[in-house]
Amino acid sequence: MQLAPLKFTEWFNKLLKDYNLGVREAARKIKISHPMVSDLQNAAKPTEGTCVKIAIAFDYPTDFVLSLAGYRQQAKDPNVELITYLAEQLPTTEDKEDAAEYIRLRLRIAEERGKYGTTDKKRDSRTKPG
Repeated sequence: MQLAPLKFTEWFNKLLKDYNLGVREAARKIKISHPMVSDLQNAAKPTEGTCVKIAIAFDYPTDFVLSLAGYRQQAKDPNVELITYLAEQLPTTEDKEDAAEYIRLRLRIAEERGKYGTTDKKRDSRTKPG
């Protein structure tokens, strides 16, 4: 058995957990056998066809799933690709602006918690008296 990249296996297991799907329910949703779902949970590398089925079943970009499985070169962070894909699905400019504002808010929260470093310019502007 060829092993899938760890990021695919972790993503797939989290996906099933997020959807609260057991092996048989996931197999029905993806339209693959339940032994295949179990194999994927245990780091088996999916075929390209299985990647396409997973993408369709869970409404993910096909290239995103293929890249996680090691079939495509990832030009950028897979999460950036996913965010871009999801933003393109939003129906209005206002919805897209709301999503962008949410991402900016999450970035500010992460910076405040020290999760991400800030640039010197940002740090200086925060410490200068108003």
